[in-house]
Amino acid sequence: MSLRFAVFCECGISIWGSFVLLVCALSQTQAQANTVGQVLSQDSSWYSPWSTNILQWITRVDAAVLLFLIEISRPIDSGTVKIFQGKPAQETGDPALGDDCWSSERCQVRTRNSECTEGRCTCKLDYIPDATLRNCIYKNVIGRICGSDADCSQYNSAICSGETCICGLNFINAPSASACLPVSSIGGKCAVDEQCWRVTNLSICDNPTMLCSCPVRYVNDANGKTCLPGDTYQDTYSAKERSPNELVATFEVKRLDEPCVISDQCLATSPDSTCLKNADALGLGEDCVTGDLCQARVTGSTCDAGSKKCVCEANNYVQFRIPNQTLDTCIPG
Repeated sequence: MSLRFAVFCECGISIWGSFVLLVCALSQTQAQANTVGQVLSQDSSWYSPWSTNILQWITRVDAAVLLFLIEISRPIDSGTVKIFQGKPAQETGDPALGDDCWSSERCQVRTRNSECTEGRCTCKLDYIPDATLRNCIYKNVIGRICGSDADCSQYNSAICSGETCICGLNFINAPSASACLPVSSIGGKCAVDEQCWRVTNLSICDNPTMLCSCPVRYVNDANGKTCLPGDTYQDTYSAKERSPNELVATFEVKRLDEPCVISDQCLATSPDSTCLKNADALGLGEDCVTGDLCQARVTGSTCDAGSKKCVCEANNYVQFRIPNQTLDTCIPG
């Protein structure tokens, strides 16, 4: 319940039957003698209880206090309300976006889809000012029915395709910016996160660099096309079943074909991977450089310096074919 002017004062309410007395202490001296219709808001939340044809200005006691006696058309609660003082609308003309106002109707004379909110003309819910700050446009036209590109033109770089507004080629819908914005890649320029999501929904628009980048604890892959978990990976394990105690462990992230200790290191980058013990170990007859990888697979084997293949150690082990197995092993000889 308020008049839509910029400077407001508190008004105490006293009710006698179908009449209400407002005693208003102004926050500053009123510039001119307002009429009741200019002081009371036309906004429905304030104006609807009053019987408009018998609003009466009673008196102005002094420069700091205003009294109003008003007949009400329906009951209201006693309490404290705010009213505003300011120049009458006819002296200021129809307000534009951002201007002081006292009714939504006055705002809409100059700006469609606007309303008077807290004493200023603003765009209605789901509408925003356009680039000129003179019009209120729908926040997001993407997905709305259209007949031509003109029906989608309120949204930057939107086109009409299949009777539906969509973003043009190489543009992405960015509701946070209320526009179709060009897609970007890791390291590319951006204004909002959505521009970076075409590459991967993990990437963000970094502030203050305003470049697409991977979030904290993630790094771009070798091609710069996606974000992977960074150098460490943290997980929580129960110390004991049904126990409130937990252990938090941090592991070094490993990618495919890199050495690992536990499978969690692999799962951070490849969900279906696992850590195989001695996965890179070599069997007898396989090419080698050092004997370590031979020994990891077959005890008693080494890398022959001449053939560069894994063989059993001379004089100590002999090669033996395990029954029902395709791989040979070395046994003491």
